Amino acid sequence: MLVIRILLASVLAVFLTACNEEQVASVPDNSPPDDKAACQYDGVAFYDNFQMARIDGCQQISATEFELTIEPESLPAHHSPWYAFQVSSDREQRISVTLKYTEKAHRYAPKTSLDKKSWALVPQDQVVELDEGKSVRIGLDVGPTPIYVAGQEIIDNDDYDQMELLLAQKPFVTRTQIGSSEQGRPIYKLETNSSDSGDFLVLTGRQHPPEITGALGMLHFVDVLMADTPLAQEFRSKVNLLIVFNMNPDGVEHGHWRKNVNGIDLNRDWGPMEQAETRVVINELQRFLDTEKERMRFFVDFHSTGKDVIYTLKDSEPADAEETIFRWIGMIDERLPEHPVVTGGSYNPAKFLSKNYVFKTFGAPAVTYEMGDHTDRELIRTKSVAAAEEMMKLLLSKQ
Repeated sequence: MLVIRILLASVLAVFLTACNEEQVASVPDNSPPDDKAACQYDGVAFYDNFQMARIDGCQQISATEFELTIEPESLPAHHSPWYAFQVSSDREQRISVTLKYTEKAHRYAPKTSLDKKSWALVPQDQVVELDEGKSVRIGLDVGPTPIYVAGQEIIDNDDYDQMELLLAQKPFVTRTQIGSSEQGRPIYKLETNSSDSGDFLVLTGRQHPPEITGALGMLHFVDVLMADTPLAQEFRSKVNLLIVFNMNPDGVEHGHWRKNVNGIDLNRDWGPMEQAETRVVINELQRFLDTEKERMRFFVDFHSTGKDVIYTLKDSEPADAEETIFRWIGMIDERLPEHPVVTGGSYNPAKFLSKNYVFKTFGAPAVTYEMGDHTDRELIRTKSVAAAEEMMKLLLSKQ
């Protein structure tokens, strides 16, 4: 059984390492009192009082069978049916929990945790999709200690705060609030200041709350860029970093499937700029319009989908941005020939995506870096480390 441990410590960065078959024993961080239960039946209680929680209704079917309704935050819904809850029982027992999706079909394989840091996949023989995936029945071993159940590992707003504050302890990193979300949650940037060249690599993430594998890829990518290796040190002496890890803190807080609190997909708002979150980031990027002072050399936006893929600017004009992107991809392929990069997408200014906006506005090479929902977490690390190191080599070669 795959287990993931998220460690927010050590050398002022986030590390994610794959563990072995058994789930690592851990003391729960916050065992919720019964009066905070979203619903409770015959000693079995379900909770949704934590960041990224998502259940929209409860029903008891029998003494050991329960149904949870999972609804999107708004319609039309994207195929990202997110769920997350805690469950406990007054005695050790196996229960059956059916997730009933009001929209779309099952996407994320269920995982359990005691502490939101170490996660284990629920065994496949305990997960049954029903009605073409519109429902999924999960067998869970529960007891007095509440367990978390979620579609992916949980990385919430507090996790980003801890990680960013750790990174900001590095002498070459600053953390600055650049604005607020629609509900007033802070949006931060991290920026390095080792180089006076004015060249920048810009990274953004978490426009879509459930896309955790993309978030993991971004954490590994940044970890490489911030390292004390000779390559990273040389890179930071020539190219600065501007990083926005978490563009949608409201969606993360509320466990949204895809959108912000206004029901808008932020990665379709890089043009209309109707939402506070996109305006905050776009306003920050306006500094790169004055190319005499600062220049965006590359832009990467991190996401998740059904497979590992990098969406590019194929068919773009001028061709040098596209050439830079495919040179980078070629370097990754040479590094990892057993895992060739899958590419897709093109430049379409009518689609208000982050990469399209960045290319149109600043002329910079821009990509959407997607990790697959079910990609092995160690492979995510391997690919992201290679991608980050080859990015540094590429941009250094252009100095």
